[in-house]
Amino acid sequence: MRRKSIRTVAAAGAVLVACSLPFAAAVPAQAAPAGTVGTESVHRVSFTCSKPAGQKANYSWSDGIETTTVYYNNHCSQALKVTLHRTGTPFGNILTCWSTPTKKGSIKFIYGLSAITKGC
Repeated sequence: MRRKSIRTVAAAGAVLVACSLPFAAAVPAQAAPAGTVGTESVHRVSFTCSKPAGQKANYSWSDGIETTTVYYNNHCSQALKVTLHRTGTPFGNILTCWSTPTKKGSIKFIYGLSAITKGC
């Protein structure tokens, strides 16, 4: 009986959220042309490592306005410093120095991101 009441509460919450967003029903969804879904907004960049030779640190992100999640995979034996070119902040476009850990992961930054460059 407890599971049923939790599901009912969850369903009621979903209906409440849907009712609080009247614009969602008023704006019809439009399909993107074939072959263009998500291809323009994904950015990728790689930088070579000083150690070990031949390895890279790879980054990818999608265009964001309020937040941007950067996915990284650092194959270098040390942290790699990069400059994030952030957009849409109250102070205009700003540069942020970030030291990428030596692992694979993701991190969310506030505001948009136009580029990632090596070094700070």
